[in-house]
Amino acid sequence: MEIFINVKKIIVVIYHLLVAFYRINSFDRTVFELSPFGFRILHSNFYLCSMLKDFKPVLGILLRFIIIYLVLLFAYQFYLNGSKDFGLDPFSRIIANQVNAVQNVLNYPSALYDDVKNEQVWFYVKEQYVTRMVEGCNAISVMILFVSFIFAFYKGSKTFVFVGASLVILYIMNLLRIVGLNVVMAEHKEYGKMFHDFVFPAAIYGSVVVLWLIWIKFFALKHESA
Repeated sequence: MEIFINVKKIIVVIYHLLVAFYRINSFDRTVFELSPFGFRILHSNFYLCSMLKDFKPVLGILLRFIIIYLVLLFAYQFYLNGSKDFGLDPFSRIIANQVNAVQNVLNYPSALYDDVKNEQVWFYVKEQYVTRMVEGCNAISVMILFVSFIFAFYKGSKTFVFVGASLVILYIMNLLRIVGLNVVMAEHKEYGKMFHDFVFPAAIYGSVVVLWLIWIKFFALKHESA
């Protein structure tokens, strides 16, 4: 599963970081002092340690990001495992129902058809099956990434306020993304792949990047630049 592939990549990165730190901090000083180039190597060792001290805040942020990301990721996987026998997970089903309601309001007669076995729900729009709602459409993985980044730059209570407001924005945007995709598939199916693979993902990920930049510029670094 993609979730575990991402976890594996992160664990590999952590492993190499720990190996690098161990090697830097476990030099045998006696051996280096007895060698012809002992002073230069020892000096290099001190220089590397000095660099680590300089980068300590960055490493702290990276470590917080990884820990928060892994905790949220495993919690989400635990949630998915608990709802596997009931078809599409409850959160994704809520989104599908809301998308269906919005499409009916916009004069696009819609209905949902549940496919429990394959853990998906089909959207039936204007007398045709246009798309299917699966777990990956709920944008939770994007939200986990977003939340992990913001809390890596934790700045007190305003962090929770910003995260809450941002998640509402991302939720609405994802809802409109699915509605838009269904409309495109119902009216102009030939453009469906382009909108699904490029246009709408660019809107979602672009929004995440913009919110990240707002947090960094106006909140996380505001005290440092003052």
